[in-house]
Amino acid sequence: MHVSISTLLRHERLLLLSVGLLTALLAVTAGAEVALLILVIYLVFHLIQLARFLAGRPVLPAGFWPWLQRGWKQTQWRRERRMRRLARQLERDEAVLDALPVGLVQLDGEGEIQRFNRAAGEILGLRRQDCGTPIRHLLRLPEFVRWLTGGDGTLRLVMPEARLRVLALEKRPLDPGTLLLVRDITNEADVARLRRDFVANASHELRTPVTVFRGYLEVLLAQWDPALQPVRPALEQMAQQAERMHAIIEDLLTLSSLEQGMGRDQRERVDMAALMDMLHQEAAQLSGKRHALVFECATEHDLRGNRSVLHSIFSNLISNAVRYTPEGGRIEVRWHLNEAGEGVFEVSDTGIGIPREHIPRLTERFYRVDTARSRESGGTGLGLAIVRHGLEMHRGRLEVDSTPQVGSTFRAVFPAEAVT
Repeated sequence: MHVSISTLLRHERLLLLSVGLLTALLAVTAGAEVALLILVIYLVFHLIQLARFLAGRPVLPAGFWPWLQRGWKQTQWRRERRMRRLARQLERDEAVLDALPVGLVQLDGEGEIQRFNRAAGEILGLRRQDCGTPIRHLLRLPEFVRWLTGGDGTLRLVMPEARLRVLALEKRPLDPGTLLLVRDITNEADVARLRRDFVANASHELRTPVTVFRGYLEVLLAQWDPALQPVRPALEQMAQQAERMHAIIEDLLTLSSLEQGMGRDQRERVDMAALMDMLHQEAAQLSGKRHALVFECATEHDLRGNRSVLHSIFSNLISNAVRYTPEGGRIEVRWHLNEAGEGVFEVSDTGIGIPREHIPRLTERFYRVDTARSRESGGTGLGLAIVRHGLEMHRGRLEVDSTPQVGSTFRAVFPAEAVT
């Protein structure tokens, strides 16, 4: 509702004209005192109209006050209708949020709970009276407090209750404050644990018979017995498959230990120059002079972490490059720091390359871009899965750039705080 002096005067002009004419007439006929009385009555009339307007009572039908009251009522009616519409929309939004299986907790800039949906209340045990309370006072686990104040990524939190529960928490920035996403992944964690335990136990059980099988095959192939010559090709093929099965079992055991977090707390300073020399020797033996190998340690900085896991990460990246680079190709291995001060172990090759659509799935277990070529190269399909889990243990990441028929570059990137 637009109100201005000109608008008020336009609605008041009839009353003003009447009072003006009456005042002028009385001033001429009855004197100035009577004319002044008329003006005082006019002012008192407006004071009465103002009082009735502010009290919400109907004003007298004269001047601009009826128009002003009608406009005010229309404005109030539109405002109430808008508020009712917003209230209904808010109820619908809250119903949608309560129907979500993911818990949502809105925090202000100080970490105090502003609101939460039903799933968050059930997962975290929150009550309405907890609004306004800092969430760190309700979830006092040290790892949660550290993650809330400065952590990144997804937090996997084990709740110390009678029945252990596993929660996954994520943060989304708000202006101001933070939105917490909470999921109960206890069932997923139980399934994953059962799968890890089964793989670990099955691999342990298979290791012994495969070792015996390999041993007898080695003895048979080492003998020069004419009676064995007709079956020698079959024995050699069996030995090759036994070696492949042995490699798969060893990789499964390595992957199982990484998934279970074994060795996570075993941190030491790893001499990268010495490790690069060892990797160079292993690569030369694996390549058999079929490739041009270039190793460069471009920084004197070392890494802090689990030496055996780091060796497994690097050797898997190098062995992949050797297996998938044709004879006469070039493989470059480089340890250096990037602009952010992160440690980068980089392996570049002139191999067959990887189509872009396959890159997101490279670290899945047993995933193969070309099954026939992978079997010929002797890979187990677990190397990059081991790399991914090993990097997660060291809070690192894997970056892949590849062009088919040109080559690939794999980078194991470690956080700056792991560089010493």
